[in-house]
Amino acid sequence: MPHNPRWQRFIQAIDGRFVLTIYLVVMLVISARVWFSPIQKGNVYPVFAYSGRCWLEGLSPYNDPQYLFRYTPLSAAVMTPLALLPDHVGSLLWRWLAFAALLGSTVYFHRRVIAPWCTFIRLPWLGLAMLPLVVSNLNNGQSNPFLLALILTALASVLAQRWNLAAACLAGAVYLKLYPIALALLLILLYPRELTVRFLVCFILGALLPYLMQNPSYVTEQYQTFFAYSFKDTRMTNILEEGNRDMWNILRRMHLPISLTMYRLIQLGSALLLAGLTLWLRPWRREPRTILLIGNLCLAWMLLMGPATESATYHLLAATLAADLLLAISAPNSGWSILVILSYALQLLAGIAGWFSFAHGIQSLGVQPFATLIWTTWLIHAAFDLVMRHHQVRACRRIALPMVAHSLHP
Repeated sequence: MPHNPRWQRFIQAIDGRFVLTIYLVVMLVISARVWFSPIQKGNVYPVFAYSGRCWLEGLSPYNDPQYLFRYTPLSAAVMTPLALLPDHVGSLLWRWLAFAALLGSTVYFHRRVIAPWCTFIRLPWLGLAMLPLVVSNLNNGQSNPFLLALILTALASVLAQRWNLAAACLAGAVYLKLYPIALALLLILLYPRELTVRFLVCFILGALLPYLMQNPSYVTEQYQTFFAYSFKDTRMTNILEEGNRDMWNILRRMHLPISLTMYRLIQLGSALLLAGLTLWLRPWRREPRTILLIGNLCLAWMLLMGPATESATYHLLAATLAADLLLAISAPNSGWSILVILSYALQLLAGIAGWFSFAHGIQSLGVQPFATLIWTTWLIHAAFDLVMRHHQVRACRRIALPMVAHSLHP
């Protein structure tokens, strides 16, 4: 694959310890802000701590409009150890656990998915490119770093053929936020024999686990409340400043005459196209590039067509978009590379805007979904390019092998 030698030498100059030090400094600054600020200021952690306390006391975490807990009952049950701690201590521990999960999964993902395919994309530079996209979620205590860690670990485990770990991470991602079921289904399409039963077992165990941690009737009631609350909380008709940051946001901005029913059909149709593309790439499912492409396309679909995409949710693109950015910069001769660079720049600008009071006005313009749409265009091109390359290699082999055989046996 073409790459710029000067860019490669520049990449080699960055040391892993230097990047890790930057992350640690950032985490210490975040920790100081959290410790000395009021617990509710720029902090999502109280929502999770509240759910854990409700679970311990046998109350519903879904009834308080102040906290707006939108996660599964299993998420509330898992939060009970942190909920026992003072809020400031639990808030710090929550962030450092998120950082550790993100760090470990990124190292594993780079080793199994990126390094075998692109040796010149080094881990320190991947971490450096990720930092601007993840810092806001680490700062305000979102759960997205944990979700990204589960997704990266699942993708890497598939290539490492660690099927139990992959299934457990996929099930964990689904129980943290429901929409990663899309990634689980796509990977099952690629590896039906290896993943189907394992994922179902992990999914069923995840559903039953809360029953071991509270009264069964209480748990059943929380499941019922969660599903009723989730299907009502669509935010599809909210004002743009308070709505989802997805494709629906772009369509509303463009004032296109598309009904909600038509949009649901677009969501379903795009999901079927993604499944078809996954099956098309299935012959090369053992290749890291294939797994990365399918993971990226699924992440893009979840954000553009998912049920409840917020600005903070775009944290999920951090690792894979950063990898594509490094690839695009190191292959400047490709005209398609500008799409990745532009997408990253727009995501970065939207993230920086989130630090200021006018964030909602900027982000409601649809900057993040538009940037993801640009990236998706590049991903589709990359998928077609991958297939065409393999077909060319096969054609060359069909021509070359008879010629070699004829020369050996005239």
